[in-house]
This record gives sequence, structure tokens and C-alpha cells, in this order.
Amino acid sequence: MTWEIPTMKELAAVCVVAFLAYWCWVWWNARTFAARSTRVLLRAWDDLEPGSSVVFYRCRHNWGAHRATFFVLARTAAGQWFEAEVKVLALTKAVPQARRQLTPSEAHAWLAAIPQAAAEVQKHFGASKVAA
Repeated sequence: MTWEIPTMKELAAVCVVAFLAYWCWVWWNARTFAARSTRVLLRAWDDLEPGSSVVFYRCRHNWGAHRATFFVLARTAAGQWFEAEVKVLALTKAVPQARRQLTPSEAHAWLAAIPQAAAEVQKHFGASKVAA
């Protein structure tokens, strides 16, 4: 069995395939990072804040650094509202950063600032208008 030196055409084909495979991986990673980091946060929530439920969250993803920062509006079983900042690192670990108690009017303002949260405002605060 002898080994032959590849031709330029064969080398170019290998380079094109490698380039396409890399960019397919980048595209897939960017597309699915948000969903994967959200799953990590929601699975870890009961351990981070026992007895509370997530009402709404917004997120800043940095998939290149494998990091996501979530700003969560949550409510305890006793009805106390709070805002929590949680970082998800490398899609494996959720780390709480800060927690701040909110009054019901502050929680309403938090939700009202986000147009997509209109249904949550209706559910928790009744038929009030949501600021655009």
C-alpha cells in the first residue's frame, strides 16, 4: 500500500468540507444556545429559589463565551415579588448573582416595560394597560 500526495483539487475539496462543517456547527450552536441555557436555568430554579416560581424572564446570551445572563421576575408562594439575576455558565451551571425584593407596583412596572409580557400582566395584575 503506497501513499500518494493529494492533488490540489482533493486538498481544496477537503478544505471546503472542513469549512462548511465548522460553519454548520457555529450556526447550530448560535441557534440552539438560547433554548439550551434557558433549560439549564429552569431546571436549576427550584434549587436556587425554593418555594418560588418564575413569572417572566429576559435574557442576554453570549454563546461565544458560553454564558447567559437571565433577569428573572419571580414570586414566592407567600406572594412576595422579587427580581433575580442568574448567570448560566457553559450550559451546565446556574449561578445566582443578585436578588432584589419588589413591591407589586414595581413588579407590574417590570413586566409593563416588556411588550411580550402583556399576558403575564393580565394574569397577575388584571386588565391594566401595558406600556409600549
